[in-house]
Amino acid sequence: MVLLIDAEGRLLMQRRAGTGAWHVPGGYLEPGESVEETARREALEETGLVVGELALVGVCVTDD
Repeated sequence: MVLLIDAEGRLLMQRRAGTGAWHVPGGYLEPGESVEETARREALEETGLVVGELALVGVCVTDD
């Protein structure tokens, strides 16, 4: 997940077309990709936004 927070402290959320559920941009790490590269790619793919400064908060590993 990428938490995109603007200068006013607002968090960007997106509504899924299929379910109507709200979520933050996110996705899976591609082979050979860094966590920062993944965050930037997912933000661009899902929102069209080019991400500026990033701060790593944590990494979650799943069995999926």
